[in-house]
Amino acid sequence: SQRDELKNGAEICDLRIYVGFNDVFSFLAHQNSPFAHEKRLADVLARRSAKIAEDHTVTETSLWLLVEQTSEMIRLSTEENNYTTRINLGSIVAYGIDDDEIKHPKLAVVSRIHRPNNKRVVIDLHMLANYAEPVLVALNNNPQKYKALLIYDIRRSGNWRIVLQPQNIAIGFDQ
Repeated sequence: SQRDELKNGAEICDLRIYVGFNDVFSFLAHQNSPFAHEKRLADVLARRSAKIAEDHTVTETSLWLLVEQTSEMIRLSTEENNYTTRINLGSIVAYGIDDDEIKHPKLAVVSRIHRPNNKRVVIDLHMLANYAEPVLVALNNNPQKYKALLIYDIRRSGNWRIVLQPQNIAIGFDQ
């Protein structure tokens, strides 16, 4: 599989990235639904860093390039244009490299964004978990339910954690 052959500097043709809490939650909920075998437009678009073609070169230039990978982080790079998916520091990201891995995507948070020039962007993703489930939680006996992610990563303490849906307290940082 492609994920077994990854080396630094490799283009990742089948990487799918879901950026932001709502996209990650929707993706995970779809994965757990009876319709998980059906492809959504969001799943097709998750393979590209740009959702809309600026010109005829977007097919090649919107692929993700693996710059570096360790057990704790992954560094990706891509060509940036006016339609590149908006990624902010602190954004939650779900990703997988091929059909097998995307069934159980890894969860990460954007920890660094670097633009070495006006056409390229490099992002660092810090690993949060290797397992996540979308859940609804009630807080303090409040009948209102909130979206959350139940996450687990054996590499750390092995504890379950909950990531609550951002409440837009810090606009642009808690997406």
